[in-house]
Amino acid sequence: MIAYYGLILIIGLLYLLIGRLNINDKRKKFIIISFIITAILQGLRSSEVGSDLKVYVYAFNISKNASWTTPLIGFEIGFRILLHLLSLLCSSEQMFIFCISAFCQAPIFYFIYRKSTSPFYSLLIYLTFGIFTFSFSGIRQTLAIGLFLIAVILADEQKWCEFFLLVVLASTIHKSALIGLVAYPLSKIRIKRNGKLLLLGLFGAEMLFGGQIVEFAAKLYGYNFQPSQTGAYSLFIFYVIIWILCALFLEEEQPWILFGNLCMMAALCQGLGLFHLSITRIGYYFSICMCVLIPHIIDRATNSYRLKALLHIGLFVFCMFFFQKNTGNGYLDVCPYIPFWS
Repeated sequence: MIAYYGLILIIGLLYLLIGRLNINDKRKKFIIISFIITAILQGLRSSEVGSDLKVYVYAFNISKNASWTTPLIGFEIGFRILLHLLSLLCSSEQMFIFCISAFCQAPIFYFIYRKSTSPFYSLLIYLTFGIFTFSFSGIRQTLAIGLFLIAVILADEQKWCEFFLLVVLASTIHKSALIGLVAYPLSKIRIKRNGKLLLLGLFGAEMLFGGQIVEFAAKLYGYNFQPSQTGAYSLFIFYVIIWILCALFLEEEQPWILFGNLCMMAALCQGLGLFHLSITRIGYYFSICMCVLIPHIIDRATNSYRLKALLHIGLFVFCMFFFQKNTGNGYLDVCPYIPFWS
């Protein structure tokens, strides 16, 4: 875990340093340098770091002698084309790992740059709260999540044609990205008091009957599925609490209406994800918005500098605890970090 804690420490020191410098575009410089450091760390890893990375390296090597659209390990057409392009441009497996790492991180950092009111805390949440860890292994879905986040920016700008096209493009990388189309109606919905009370009841019903709901949905699609407990109750409760705080403190204007509703979707997905891990991963498209939501809620919750400082300290401690508990326990074989030269 030393490498990951070192990354967080360096980004924290960078934030403090840039804050003291008399330069223009401090925010942009902080995000760009943080992205470069993060991409380098992820790009220099061994193929042992990330449970699925070896599969992608294997596919990269096969792509060198395949056509642009050759069927490949069940990968979607868009990712096969990207893989073939990288096989032509990258002269080694390590260069491929470095390039795909940069592609995974760039749109997420850009989203934080565009939409976060507190970039450092947004990066802290992203790096510690699971999705960064997931990006070491779930490369296709991370790329799709990145494209979805760019689509969310376009949705906020009311560029709906570009939004739909980008979500469809993301689905050619990982088909689960089609769930992102719900961002369109979610951007139009203002949930009133009765609707919020109904949602609280729905969250409770998921905890009680989520297994039956997942099993019924699976049968509709012809799958013989038996629900199994994933044990992620604390994360589900956390998402529900953040959604409640969104309802209390967020402005009734864009993009916060959309982000609050995406938080609702994250909680709903996590509720069903208690009974199937794949549903939890679908929820990543929505839960990544927590990176910008949580710091903004803290900013909105109080004008007291002291209270904000305490909330930020609490957030930092919580993120570190979650990161150690999740990634430190070997999730997706991301820990220990092994550089490629070892």
